[in-house]
Amino acid sequence: MERINTADGLFSDGTAAAGYLDGTVVIAKWLNDMQEEACNIPLAAGLALDGSKRDQILIGLRRLFGGNVTTISASGATALTLDNAGLVLVDATAGNISLNLPAANALAAVRYEFRRLDATANSVTVNRVGADTIDLGATSFNLPEAGDFRHIESDGVNKWFTVSAKADLLAGSPAQFDWSSKLATTKYVGDNGVRFSPATRYYAGAPQLVLGAADVGCTICFNGGVAQSVKLPTTGNLPAGATICIFRAGASLLGVSSDDATAKIDVGSGALISSLNLQGGEDVTLTWSGVAWICSGAYPFRAIQMSASIAANGYQKLPSGLIVQWGQLVTSGSADVAVTFPIAFPSTCLAIAFANVSMSSLGNVGATGAPSQTGFSCAGYVPAGRATIGSRWIAIGN
Repeated sequence: MERINTADGLFSDGTAAAGYLDGTVVIAKWLNDMQEEACNIPLAAGLALDGSKRDQILIGLRRLFGGNVTTISASGATALTLDNAGLVLVDATAGNISLNLPAANALAAVRYEFRRLDATANSVTVNRVGADTIDLGATSFNLPEAGDFRHIESDGVNKWFTVSAKADLLAGSPAQFDWSSKLATTKYVGDNGVRFSPATRYYAGAPQLVLGAADVGCTICFNGGVAQSVKLPTTGNLPAGATICIFRAGASLLGVSSDDATAKIDVGSGALISSLNLQGGEDVTLTWSGVAWICSGAYPFRAIQMSASIAANGYQKLPSGLIVQWGQLVTSGSADVAVTFPIAFPSTCLAIAFANVSMSSLGNVGATGAPSQTGFSCAGYVPAGRATIGSRWIAIGN
């Protein structure tokens, strides 16, 4: 392309004195150059030249540079053309919408930017045609929510590539444990168990605290010098996997309860509870399952492996699985006495020992048969025969 061949490169009308015959002479080469330059724009945009139209350069520029704005609100399938290149606004209020791209080889670098306007549950899907692919082999993509957008361009052969998009629309979520440099979605983060915040919050003076969704993922440390209590977050909007760690740093008890006082805390004992008490130095990690708070940490270890009943007839569980039980009894002068353990031994009773506390005369108390998992029978004897004797007993088992 070049300017007209005059001294200053500009057209002139000529002068009146010369009857305007000294005006610029337009030569055929220059006119042909201008014609071909103008025609190249619609031709490059895939248009056939049509002498009856006067907007083909404009249409061509819009195709080439994405200058069209199209709104699609009719439900069902719509086939896009090159004349939709540019901004495509989608409103799926009336129903599900399926948009079919033109062939990627229809025009190189043609671009579409899809944006969803509505907030309904209806689907919006953009599909390739033929054997074309989108990004890494996909055949379609979705715009699931209001405000979602995706800008794609063709390679002019058989592929569409994403130029930009809302983060959660980019090529789906990486596979679990994919440690590459791919963009991590919230699904990927959840799949890999990264549900904790680095935040640790300390509460020394609050006698009672109600936790909320903002506390999910945090470690909550209670270091007050007096008894404290805390309510867990309301569970209505919590996702499964939401986790909170609670630590009792002070010496006094810390009461932990569900938000509405219903039994929804699972410490692994077989029944849901509505509250628990942390002793000094104990912690509990609570993970919402969608049904209950599942506990782990020092508290459920104590509650299950080291639970106890400190009473006249009681028991103590030990971490090794050993259980120590004790109680009081009075034998009969006429028959064996049956004693039931405070709790049943899961496997077997290993040994029983007796210590007399009262007797009518010198005598002994002993088991009258092998103990079972749930109890034993015993009798008291003096030299003359059966006797009434007060005794304390201790049993060990697992």
